[in-house]
Amino acid sequence: QSSPDLFSKPGLQLPPQSPLLLPPALTLPLAAAAPEVLAQKPYSKAVDCWSIGVITYILLVGYPPFNSKNMKVIYEKIREAKPEYYQAEWEGLSKEALDFTNRLLQKDPKKE
Repeated sequence: QSSPDLFSKPGLQLPPQSPLLLPPALTLPLAAAAPEVLAQKPYSKAVDCWSIGVITYILLVGYPPFNSKNMKVIYEKIREAKPEYYQAEWEGLSKEALDFTNRLLQKDPKKE
């Protein structure tokens, strides 16, 4: 007996309007990199919080917070640290989930 395919369950599929433009295997390593890492500047353990924020975002809505067909654009979006929140996906989630994700995706980890 084969194990069930988790990705065939409706709750785990990307919605048809999902803005995911690159395959997840290519996008996730790029999207999980903190701005300091991309800028090749000294960084602290806060970059791990950034990565947790990216993973949390993906788990909540099914696609990365910084997305494009162009890798350079992805890098620029990460450096700007302005994740994209599409209302349709976020409106059904709690404000605590949004707040938690926002706090993790701070360019300045000391900022609240």
